[in-house]
Amino acid sequence: MNELKDHANLYLRQHGSNPIFWKAWSETIWHKAQLENKLVIVSIGYSACHWCHVMEKECFEDSEVAALSNAHYISIKVDREERPDIDQSFMNAIQLMGKPGGWPLNCICLPNGVPIFGGTYFPKGRWIKILEEIHRLHQTEPDTLNGYGQEIEKAIHDWDHRDGSAALSLQIDHDTIQSWIADQDMENGGTQGAPKFPMPPLLNSMILYGTSYPIARNWALHTLQKMKEGGIYDNVHGGFCRYSVDSEWHIPHFEKMLYDNAQLLGNYTLAALFENRVEYRQSIAGIDHWISQYMISEDGLIYSAQDADTDGEEGKFYCYNIAEIQAAAGEQFHSLQNLYDFEKFSHWEHDRIVFRQKISLTEWALELEKNIDDAIVIQKEFFKNLQSIAATRNRPQIDTKILTSWNALAVSGWTMASYIEEEYLSKAQNLFSKMKLHLKSNHVWRQGKYSSDFLPVLLSDTLAHVQHAALQLLMRTGEDQYFHEIEHCAVALEEYWDENDHLYFLGHSKDVFVQKKEITDSVTPSVNAQICQNLFVLGILSGKQKYVQRSEQMMTRVQEFGQQPAYSAQWLQQWLYREHGGIIIAQNADTTEIQTIRSWGIFVFEIKGQTTIPAFQGKDHAQKQFHLCTFASCSTGFSDLLSLEQYFLSLKSLSAAGK
Repeated sequence: MNELKDHANLYLRQHGSNPIFWKAWSETIWHKAQLENKLVIVSIGYSACHWCHVMEKECFEDSEVAALSNAHYISIKVDREERPDIDQSFMNAIQLMGKPGGWPLNCICLPNGVPIFGGTYFPKGRWIKILEEIHRLHQTEPDTLNGYGQEIEKAIHDWDHRDGSAALSLQIDHDTIQSWIADQDMENGGTQGAPKFPMPPLLNSMILYGTSYPIARNWALHTLQKMKEGGIYDNVHGGFCRYSVDSEWHIPHFEKMLYDNAQLLGNYTLAALFENRVEYRQSIAGIDHWISQYMISEDGLIYSAQDADTDGEEGKFYCYNIAEIQAAAGEQFHSLQNLYDFEKFSHWEHDRIVFRQKISLTEWALELEKNIDDAIVIQKEFFKNLQSIAATRNRPQIDTKILTSWNALAVSGWTMASYIEEEYLSKAQNLFSKMKLHLKSNHVWRQGKYSSDFLPVLLSDTLAHVQHAALQLLMRTGEDQYFHEIEHCAVALEEYWDENDHLYFLGHSKDVFVQKKEITDSVTPSVNAQICQNLFVLGILSGKQKYVQRSEQMMTRVQEFGQQPAYSAQWLQQWLYREHGGIIIAQNADTTEIQTIRSWGIFVFEIKGQTTIPAFQGKDHAQKQFHLCTFASCSTGFSDLLSLEQYFLSLKSLSAAGK
């Protein structure tokens, strides 16, 4: 029977009425598969995934598919957000099979859990043929399938292995990076072609790399501007959708994910430190509005996602027809038409319109012969009226799953945004406090929860993002409690460390056929790259050499690909941070000065009172002081920003020259 009807996980519960006898992932189910020598279907997705819904309607709700699945297979549903370690293992498997990654992710496995076939979305006819053929092979040629499974298992096990025996080089491979940048979409932003995904780690690293190569920063800032002007941004309710199906950021897949929006808070903040564009600030405010208005639980934690579909129709909640737009715009319809061109430029399908700006808000204000603030008042009133229209509709479903790692990303995002608006700092601190209350037990961070129940698996990505959130809060507040949290996470991470391979495993559950080490970025930073960065800074703060050495071991392990932006942007950030070798400690600096230092691409820690943090000792001056500190030493105090900047740039020049 289908066992998912009353499951706590929304994605699994969505499949609870399917005629397929779905099971939740467990060691018991795999034991049953081996006892009965049955093949296993592992279907991975998430609640807000549009194409997951499509395959469910076409295949998993179909009686013919169900009869075949139930007769010859054990069928397991997995939420990729709950078990990223499972998802990562199977995603690598289908990539080794020559298939593109994505969700839904559907694999057919041997009874021991090793995948022998996989892919993403399959229409009914093809899925039936696949199930029939693999069942036939299992009955008639089991040795063939078992042999193929052994090859896949070995290939996945070897996927992460690289030779890290060479000495660490801190030289940045500018030729490779600049060659990659030259191939990007300079007109619309993002990568070439479609679909287009916001890739926050990549955007962040390119903004920072722009200190050495300005076109990189220009591309990243242009990308953020085009994203804000595109339909991927929800002007009415705030927040960014998962990705755009076209090359101009116009038509999104309408699901909204916390992990995207949390990181984009940081991206747009960093962009605003370089260019004071109104669109960047609107993006920050819009993301904050979406999270604060629609995604906060009773406990003060943040839910995971908002669905793409409403009433079984993709984008229904988010789109408007021309009559609704005219009603909302009123006498401002023609002026707003100059900004959005409702009839052609922003049109999608049938009578649907997804807003895409033709020109910037600054240009629009000039056309209206108004100042920018007055132009924005017109825009805000228009979207407020559209909110009233949307309020009469059914809202997309919210996945109320709470993930510690994604909440930590939101802490980091709000903390970064506080460099632009101070009010966001209290939101970050409050969320971190709520996380400690609800998502932590005996100094052990949990992956997440439903109601009051903790998920059973602790993952290194949880610790990595919590550690980084604490690091961001420490930079902003100078409070000892965040330093202690960074150290606690470092200790907890030890159980994931592979002493032979000098990287951290993503998980440590015994129910995954091969444990993965996440090295490359996805839409979130590589877990190992994030930990590497955290430990490097922790070593300087604590004065403990073991953390700096661990960070260097990790960099050595990945250095042959660690500066390739397409999939290792977070590693590139670490190379950039190591270029100047340290952090800046600021006492009695004003907000503008802190903003300026952040724009240099170096961590700056603000001392705001008495502290026990080793690196801060002796630096609690009554007057303004700046120190640039490495693990080995700190500079003398600089009393003005210009002198500090000259010293900082001289260190970068020496490092770049290899001296």
